[in-house]
Amino acid sequence: MECKIEIVFDRELLRIQREEQKEEYHGKFRPSSLGRCYRYQIKQRRQDPITNPIPVKTLRVFWIGKLIHTMLQELFPKECCEVPFSWDDIQGSADLVMDRVWDFKSIKHYPFTLLKKKDFDIRSKLPEVLQTMMYTRAHEKEVGVLVFVDKNTMEFHEIELKLVDWINELHKELSTLRRYWDANLSHDMLPAIKPRAYGGKECGYCVYRDACKSEATDQEMVYFEEKKKKKKEVKSDGVTTERKEQEGPRLF
Repeated sequence: MECKIEIVFDRELLRIQREEQKEEYHGKFRPSSLGRCYRYQIKQRRQDPITNPIPVKTLRVFWIGKLIHTMLQELFPKECCEVPFSWDDIQGSADLVMDRVWDFKSIKHYPFTLLKKKDFDIRSKLPEVLQTMMYTRAHEKEVGVLVFVDKNTMEFHEIELKLVDWINELHKELSTLRRYWDANLSHDMLPAIKPRAYGGKECGYCVYRDACKSEATDQEMVYFEEKKKKKKEVKSDGVTTERKEQEGPRLF
């Protein structure tokens, strides 16, 4: 039997989601989307109708992140938290701004352990890097810090980023987005469908997935194919074999 408290909680999460979807960004790009599919970012700025709302189970995970985020911000002066900026075509709010900029990211235990490996490549977190560097640039600071928090253990791992090392990458991202935006305005053209983040799994949980799938070329349909996962199966004779089952992309 499903818990009634769970039902009430899920209804509240869905209500919050509906309210957030109404939130106005004044037709601007969002720092939190930098590094993602260009088509997604153009659709987001155009405020296209969402065809694939975030499922409630994922909203629960996001809510935990919001609680951690709020708890951390309460440790600092209010005027230093959620510090906004607004340019002609992009706007957002930095988590924490003092002598530098901090951006908080709460993640599950396994991906957290990967951050601490010697061969970890920060470019695998390009969306998070570009978001932090955008805030650093907008607030005229020299250093931004990505603060990763393990949701299971509340362990912290900070990665310091110097704007001088990433400014060219940031300018390239913004220039490309502006070029695509101008093409959209003048010729109603959209960028090609091409996931850039999260190990190529971006399309699997994109809120415009069905819309993009209906617009995709034959070459682009590969991004919407269901991946199969091998699973071990023991037969009655004790022989272990493998079978495949359908598995969609995983966000966490």
